[in-house]
Amino acid sequence: MNLATLLGSSATPARRWMDGQFPHVIEFAAKARRPFHGIEPWSAIEGRIPPVIGTAMDYRIRYAFGITPIDEFIAFHGGSLAVQDRFKLMSVYSLDLGRWLTEDDLPGRGGSPDTASSGSQSPIPLWLTESGLDDHGPNLVNEFFGQLRNRVPELAPVNRQLAPAEEDELDRYCLLLALFEQVARTGMVRPGTILGDCTRETTYESVLSSFPQSWLDDMAGLSAMFYKPWAYYLGRPATLNPHFQGGGDGDLIVDGILFELKTYQDLPFPATIRQLLAYVLLDADDGYGINGIGIYMVRHGKMVTWRLEEALDLLAGANRAPLSELRAGFGSCMDDLTGRAAKVGGDGLARPAIKQGPAG
Repeated sequence: MNLATLLGSSATPARRWMDGQFPHVIEFAAKARRPFHGIEPWSAIEGRIPPVIGTAMDYRIRYAFGITPIDEFIAFHGGSLAVQDRFKLMSVYSLDLGRWLTEDDLPGRGGSPDTASSGSQSPIPLWLTESGLDDHGPNLVNEFFGQLRNRVPELAPVNRQLAPAEEDELDRYCLLLALFEQVARTGMVRPGTILGDCTRETTYESVLSSFPQSWLDDMAGLSAMFYKPWAYYLGRPATLNPHFQGGGDGDLIVDGILFELKTYQDLPFPATIRQLLAYVLLDADDGYGINGIGIYMVRHGKMVTWRLEEALDLLAGANRAPLSELRAGFGSCMDDLTGRAAKVGGDGLARPAIKQGPAG
């Protein structure tokens, strides 16, 4: 059961605990919405906006603060699942992501059995890339991640606005990452989708070129809107995709502020505020040093932020317990619900966060 499910219904124990400790979420949310009154959400897509855009924008915005190693993307695990599901290729493990696997690396083919199992708390599934191994040749997944690893540093998206052609290229990468993340979160490649229509002969270039122009126009416009409200934060110390023990993954911590990025057209503030509260409370040892919370509405081009202690006071009221006690109480509640053996993210995966400092 993921965090959204645990907090989504007022009948769940975690939600009842949170409502008891923070009874003023609705009033807090109502005040938080005021700066957005009169701002029309922007979109280049007519009709229903596909959810993949929101996930792709999460990747795109994080690229403005740092470049995550490919093996620490949720999408990386989704790509491995796609290979096994769609292309029926076997999966192997690699602990050296600076090179592709060779035949001697594989257990049973001359390599040590420990090659696939040692040195990693969370084994990273990879796919075969050597064309001579059981006829399993390169495929769109491994070629895409190879391109991503080499090309994004050349684009240098950190702390700068990209030229239109560069933006288009990075947006396509982010869209494909978002599709792979959907596979990781659902555990399957859905028939009739962009990935579901792929075959072993499909290239990653053909997938990148298949995205509708309206999706690309949408991402380009949203990316352009991003830079003005975030001007102060670019270059500040950042943690990308922070992982919270037992409660999934946040979007971004910048300068100590935990941000949620929302690409919705409406303003679902109560649920987002509870999500932020849960992340703060799940940082039991204050490992991230969170000193504020914030929400950035991507389609509105506007953010709201609060100092953490101020927000907790407003949400809890006069009788607020100390943060350490709140963290202990919520942690005990989550332990009872999920069990310590199942402390993973909402996608079923656990992995470290990427911490980035200011770019030199």
